[in-house]
Amino acid sequence: MIGKGFNPSEYISMEYDNGAMVALTTSPLMPKTNSKGSFTCTFVIPTDAVSAVDNIYAEDETGAYDTADLEIGPYITVTPKKGLVDSTVTVAGRGFTPNGLVDIEWLIGGSYITVVNNAAIGATGSFSISFTVPLLPDPTQQEMTTV
Repeated sequence: MIGKGFNPSEYISMEYDNGAMVALTTSPLMPKTNSKGSFTCTFVIPTDAVSAVDNIYAEDETGAYDTADLEIGPYITVTPKKGLVDSTVTVAGRGFTPNGLVDIEWLIGGSYITVVNNAAIGATGSFSISFTVPLLPDPTQQEMTTV
């Protein structure tokens, strides 16, 4: 995040507003403006963030503040990232339509193969689905001919 127009050489506190202001974990931990009142930092998106537009609030030590919209979209993680056939994989997601359904598909050789169909998404828009890695066709397999 880049902030401009704050007072020079002051520490910035940052909060996330999703109905209640919550302090953000930033890097550096306490961003400080330069001599022109600008700062740069990164922050961790709060775990309660959903697929919506929320406000990020920044304030310097003397009370100058500003807000910015943060649009949060769906996000997934896959654990583990590598595995063998018959190993267990977990796909976790957040920012999806609450109380909806999700399919997990594998892109292989230009086609999608559904490995989980119509899994439930929770009331907060999050899900965690575990499944066994199926035996899938090898997209690099080529037909061999003899001469």
